[in-house]
Amino acid sequence: MSGRVRILGPNSVVGRSFVVHANEDDLGRGQGDQRPESLRTGNAGARLGCGVIGLALRT
Repeated sequence: MSGRVRILGPNSVVGRSFVVHANEDDLGRGQGDQRPESLRTGNAGARLGCGVIGLALRT
C-alpha cells in the first residue's frame, strides 16, 4: 500500500477523478511525427476506464 494515498484527511483522494489509459503517458516527450499528439494526449492510448473515488455508507 502506498504511503501517499489517503482515504481521509487533508490529502484525501475521495472526490477525485481518475482515468486509466491503455499505455503509459510519455509526458509530452514524443519524437518526430508523434510529437503533436504527444503534446496533446501524452500518447497514452485509449481510455480503458474512468471514475470518481467515493465512500459507500454501510447499511
